[in-house]
Amino acid sequence: MVWSFQVARVANIPIRVHVTFIALLLWIFGSGLSSRNLTPAFVALGLFVCVVLHELGHALAARRFGIEVRHITLLPIGGVASMDRIPRDPNQELIVAIAGPAVNFVLGPLLLLLHSVAHGGNFPDPIRIWNDPQSLVGKLGWLNVSLGLFNLIPAFPMDGGRVLRAFLAKHEPYAVATHRAARLGQFIALGFALLGLQGSPVLIFIALFIFVGAGEEDARTESSALLTAVKVREATEWEYQSLSPSNTLDDAVRLLVSGFQHDFPVVQGDEVVGVLTRDHLYEVIGSGGGARLVGDVMTEPPPMVDEFDDLTAVLEMVAGSGHVLVAVRRQGRVEGLLTRSNLQEFVTIAALRAHAPHVPVKDRWGRTGKSLGG
Repeated sequence: MVWSFQVARVANIPIRVHVTFIALLLWIFGSGLSSRNLTPAFVALGLFVCVVLHELGHALAARRFGIEVRHITLLPIGGVASMDRIPRDPNQELIVAIAGPAVNFVLGPLLLLLHSVAHGGNFPDPIRIWNDPQSLVGKLGWLNVSLGLFNLIPAFPMDGGRVLRAFLAKHEPYAVATHRAARLGQFIALGFALLGLQGSPVLIFIALFIFVGAGEEDARTESSALLTAVKVREATEWEYQSLSPSNTLDDAVRLLVSGFQHDFPVVQGDEVVGVLTRDHLYEVIGSGGGARLVGDVMTEPPPMVDEFDDLTAVLEMVAGSGHVLVAVRRQGRVEGLLTRSNLQEFVTIAALRAHAPHVPVKDRWGRTGKSLGG
């Protein structure tokens, strides 16, 4: 994710923070210093530690089913676990989705119990405890319970939306289950928006987050459904330009402006050893590095797939990662490329064909022939 950097590694999973998250923490700590009350800052810090544990719950559950977790990123709105795919098996998705809130439902009561023991056995009242500047543990306890409940709202992109889809997918096709869950989520979002109009901007923000997230999940699943049984070879670019590690960035610029290709594999012999994207090239050129070698600035090699692999799996892999292109093997050798742009074009064309009107057409003798889009 752009503008994020790694701060730790837990269970071999990189933990990253986004610069906006750092800015939020600095603002909270600054406000606390000016008011001489750092409790809200420590509560926020503790809450985001709990968010990391929540995302680790998802990540470790996903690992049980062989799903790679690339990293966890902290944002001001919460955490995001970047997985290479979402399990299509309803039982697996249910376990992965519920694992995050389960962590909160364990942490919450545990922290509330610790607070109770430390305060003579008195169970912390959620309203009274929030006005007590000394009750950090109690506040985090109730926040974990609230976080778990909030994430179980049956709306994408929250965990509750995935739980609902998992239950629906046991009785109907995956794409239909996603569509129903997404529409329910957007209906809930409209309810939040109406409540927010009564004077709560936070609810309006949450409504927008849910509405857009649900729509994106529905569109992504519909795209995958359109590509069922389609093989990688059908969307592959077999004619493409490549660079060598010994080329200069000026060579790359000439290649960029002379054609329509934006991102280039870096090839040494028969092996793809890296990638040079247009955006990265712009960045380096802007800093005065035009004479540098491609091998000095290229990024990691692209993932490899076979021409007969299912395109849906590749689409999910690209959507869940930062890769802009995928190398395609033919008979063991890299012969083609899949890029984000040609994947998007392929999906768009498939969608247009799927929704084209089935209008009967007639040949010049007046006989009814094949229907348009059929």
